Amino acid sequence: MNGSLIEVVYRCGGIYSVLYCSILLSTRTSSPSGTWNVLAHEHFLDGFGVFKELESQDAHHYSSTLGRQGVIQLLKSAALPSYGIAVDSSQLKVAFSFYANSMSIGEGFCLEYSLNDDTDWNPVRCWQSSIDFENSKWNDDFSVELNLPRVQVDILRIKFVSIASRDDVDVMFDHISLLQLR
Repeated sequence: MNGSLIEVVYRCGGIYSVLYCSILLSTRTSSPSGTWNVLAHEHFLDGFGVFKELESQDAHHYSSTLGRQGVIQLLKSAALPSYGIAVDSSQLKVAFSFYANSMSIGEGFCLEYSLNDDTDWNPVRCWQSSIDFENSKWNDDFSVELNLPRVQVDILRIKFVSIASRDDVDVMFDHISLLQLR
């Protein structure tokens, strides 16, 4: 399948779960020619930045940890939603760097999006330990393209959600970027 990308999404009734969910597969052609322009780039050097700091004991900011400057840690099933970001294209990509700690098969994290300040979140992709990434190392240069519906999109919010069942499991993000194809 040269030039194609296969996406795997785990979803059950609006709640992600790797253990009791169906797998939805979709194939789409890689991006048409153009230039990826950065809409938002967060290094977390001064806190949560373009992402919301929720009233949760399960999301933390560190100025430095594991050899990186500016890191957000999500414990157990914490979420990291962004504020609204102005967009004028339906061809978007999220690029990020993360470190997973002590995740076993069935644990990982997911990315979701919401359009025009809608309260519903739509799945993009889930990544699962031992299948999509390795624990105890920085996984750099991960990215995923968003397959947005053909509607007028003015504001986009993205959200990373940790999917873990144990208290000693976490995922940390070093940087997250939202890009738009022009």
